[in-house]
Amino acid sequence: RFTRPDWIEGRTWLTVLEFVGWFLAYVWLVPVIGYLPVTLAFAAALSWRMGYRSRKMLWISLIFGLAVVVLFKGVLQVKIPGAALYEVLPGTLRKFFILYL
Repeated sequence: RFTRPDWIEGRTWLTVLEFVGWFLAYVWLVPVIGYLPVTLAFAAALSWRMGYRSRKMLWISLIFGLAVVVLFKGVLQVKIPGAALYEVLPGTLRKFFILYL
């Protein structure tokens, strides 16, 4: 028989699985849309999901997302594959997006 604490613990586990779903969606969307736009969107979306809904917190999450991209692509020079979306861009613009975004 389930008691109230059991249901509370069950809800906690469902929350964990929800965030696993967010992470899987992020990993799936980066090669399709691109690292920068997906990182910015997910930083804002996760801030919203966690209850930080003011404009100030939205801007902080976007700045954080941008800082993560600059850190990994610029400073640490992590090679992240270009997005499939970049293939429709003209040559020079496609190269720029693949290298820097």
